[in-house]
Amino acid sequence: MADEKDSNLFRAEALAQIASPEQLDQLMQIVNLKDWLPLASIGFLVVLALVWSVVGRIPIFVQARGLLVQDTTNPRQLISVSYFPIAQGKQIQPGDRVLISPETASFQEFGGLEAIVTSVSSQPVTQSAALKRTNGNLELAALVYTPASIEVVAQFKLAPDNPSGYQWSMSRGSAQLSSQTPTDARVMLSEQAPITFIFPFLK
Repeated sequence: MADEKDSNLFRAEALAQIASPEQLDQLMQIVNLKDWLPLASIGFLVVLALVWSVVGRIPIFVQARGLLVQDTTNPRQLISVSYFPIAQGKQIQPGDRVLISPETASFQEFGGLEAIVTSVSSQPVTQSAALKRTNGNLELAALVYTPASIEVVAQFKLAPDNPSGYQWSMSRGSAQLSSQTPTDARVMLSEQAPITFIFPFLK
């Protein structure tokens, strides 16, 4: 019986060897199509990430403290005065867009006040200059001013239909706006491709 089994085994191997040359022209399926789908999906995501890293843009913001003050040319209107560090303030130009967030209005609920930079001090301003803006309020000046700051003045975009009379970034805004209110100011300096954060020489 054992000899018969061995002969059958050898016969099967011999037949396979004889038949194999006839099967050389047939394509051999190494991997199932379903096995390629995860790899193809990953490759597609990698390509998308590479395209976004070159084509996409990330805004670069600088932020500083400031306050709302009455416009000397139109006392019925408010303007924004902010104090930026020298390195950042020197990059800001008249016409730049600035977003002002008063402390009395929730940013999550209302967003910020839309404004345009109208003037940037050519030299750092002193504490005495900041005190004039705060009407001599030392506590407020200490809150919004840092030594050797660049003063940035911005004018708000008007929106007569809103309660405050000004344009907000997310809603109609809050009606509670008054002079001497502390603020946070954000100015977008530029936009950079994501890849430049990894390879700065591509800027």
